[in-house]
Amino acid sequence: MEYVLQNRWKAEGKHLIYYGIRQFPNLNKNKIKLSKKERAFLSRLAFEAVDTNSAVFKKLYTAKIIVKKADYIETPKTLEEAVFCTTCVANNYIIPGIEFNADGLCPICADTERQIVSVLPVKNTIEPNKKGRFDAALFYTGGKDSSYLLYYLAKKLGLRVLALTWDIPYMSQNAKLSIENAKKIFTNVEFVHRKIADNDLRAMYKHLIEVQDNTCACPSLAYAAFYGLLCEERVPYLILGNEPAQMKALYYNNIAPKIAYKFQNYTFLHFLLNVGRVLLFKKPFKKGQRELMLLAKQLACGDHFLKKIAGYQNRLISNVCDSMEKIPHLKKSLKKSVKRSDRRASMPALVHIDMNTVSDSGVYDHKKAFELIVEHCGYVMPESTHKSLHTSCQIEAVKDYSQFKAFYEMKSRIIPFSALELIIAAIQKSIDKETALEEMRQSFVLDKPNAYKVMTDYVNG
Repeated sequence: MEYVLQNRWKAEGKHLIYYGIRQFPNLNKNKIKLSKKERAFLSRLAFEAVDTNSAVFKKLYTAKIIVKKADYIETPKTLEEAVFCTTCVANNYIIPGIEFNADGLCPICADTERQIVSVLPVKNTIEPNKKGRFDAALFYTGGKDSSYLLYYLAKKLGLRVLALTWDIPYMSQNAKLSIENAKKIFTNVEFVHRKIADNDLRAMYKHLIEVQDNTCACPSLAYAAFYGLLCEERVPYLILGNEPAQMKALYYNNIAPKIAYKFQNYTFLHFLLNVGRVLLFKKPFKKGQRELMLLAKQLACGDHFLKKIAGYQNRLISNVCDSMEKIPHLKKSLKKSVKRSDRRASMPALVHIDMNTVSDSGVYDHKKAFELIVEHCGYVMPESTHKSLHTSCQIEAVKDYSQFKAFYEMKSRIIPFSALELIIAAIQKSIDKETALEEMRQSFVLDKPNAYKVMTDYVNG
């Protein structure tokens, strides 16, 4: 009998890595430390007869890490060849290695604990700020989600909003038009636009292409560009309104542990951390301020060693941190702002608005959201009608392609963000199955998209 290492498992140094999403109780247990005997066993697996009586074999065979050759699962080459979840659109083409239980359910549908909203404090209503010019700020890209958030804050809540736009060289035409229309419509919003010098961006982007085959650095660059301004203006809240599926996807991508979604509810822990600040003669943090400070510090100083040890590391943000070394004056400026704001706790609270909760139907329905922002924000629909998640960038297809190809070929452990987001959005009824499937057909391909040339043409000047 011939035995093989099951597909999507890969021996890397002293560990076995699984490229996929495992079923319970092994969800997110994708890294297994190997003993010396286990490493030796696996190194001989393809060349020698297997001793089925050995303890190593029994352990790996029981865990279905080693299987009979006849039970080896091939990775589908097209969406049409894929195995689908019996309930949702999850499949083993856009997420190779996704496991299905005995009922054919994917791990997301099989997860009975659905109360995952945000790793940031959730604040769906904002009180007026009596001490400053602005009640809240947001990063405004002219895309669907930021346009919806602008509508909710400025029109529905009637707040004084600071809308911050960082100019990327790939901003879509519909996003540019949407921003110009919004400037004419919203009289209680101050729009601030900043652009990082092309020479600096190109140096940073070249490094990003080397490590991740795309130049995606949003919204990290926005934090670096606007952090000082937010502190100077004493804006009380910087509000994120990410598509709900984006926040949940962090958990299934092994970027954020489930406890991170409950951390903001631990009032006593928040109190203890503030005791430490008081002892250091620093002003206590309000909920959300620590989160922004940690993010700004990461961008200015790099990943904290504890995050690396814990294994919950957002490799994409780490890549941006490394690439920012190419713009030392930007990092230096950010470090100064971070140091100055830390003692006085003058930074905004970074909070999240749950778009499901604030939507009239209780679900952030993409179709209804588009209709609403077209009517109230002057939003201009994108030319690519199949896109429902991200609509403000010309090279979104490059991100999808590079992440999918790297994960498909087991060169990166990052599951394509859009793959998880589409699945979760369909599960929570933000989009229908047909829309999700069409976007999958268009987005998840192994051939370089035309947008790749748009990216390289800019980077090469």
